[in-house]
Amino acid sequence: MGSACARPDGLAASFCFADCVRFASNEWEIDGRDGRRLEIGSDSATRATITYGDWSSRAEDRVFHDVALPFVLDPSVDGKPTGDGEFYVIAVTVEGASPGVVSARATTAAASSATSLPALPIRVGDHVWNGNGSLIAKSSGTATGYGLTVDEARVHPGADAPVVFFQWEVPTDAASASRGREVQPSATACGTTAAPT
Repeated sequence: MGSACARPDGLAASFCFADCVRFASNEWEIDGRDGRRLEIGSDSATRATITYGDWSSRAEDRVFHDVALPFVLDPSVDGKPTGDGEFYVIAVTVEGASPGVVSARATTAAASSATSLPALPIRVGDHVWNGNGSLIAKSSGTATGYGLTVDEARVHPGADAPVVFFQWEVPTDAASASRGREVQPSATACGTTAAPT
């Protein structure tokens, strides 16, 4: 999905495009203290196609085609809930851009003026993107729970093999080190689970 790169300060999340891939994805848990909208930008691209939906299913995903960056996503515009604890996954595809960083940060800024459409499945090589998971172990301190010390990405059967991605912020301080530095993925009835060990 992405190649190694330094995360710019102040960004909630960022991914580098690999040389042959122009697709970046992320997971977002809404927290009203930071804002109920998401600003998506890039250091190399000026336009993108943005697909988003509930973490657990791609069936009702929405897509904004060829929109200007930065773009402010507001799920409420599409009638989707924006209460604290709602989880969304976001995929950003860019045509012809050089490798770079796609960034996302919570915001209170007004939504961009664009209309979404029902989304088609996103192909990643010979696979179909099913979603993302995140383990933000370092920043979570002693807090535990989904997105912090455990997370899931739901896999759906289909004609094409599904693919999910996990991002993991490794704990580096002594207090967090006991919580583990290796991710142990395991198959479950509803998808894939990962937790540091």
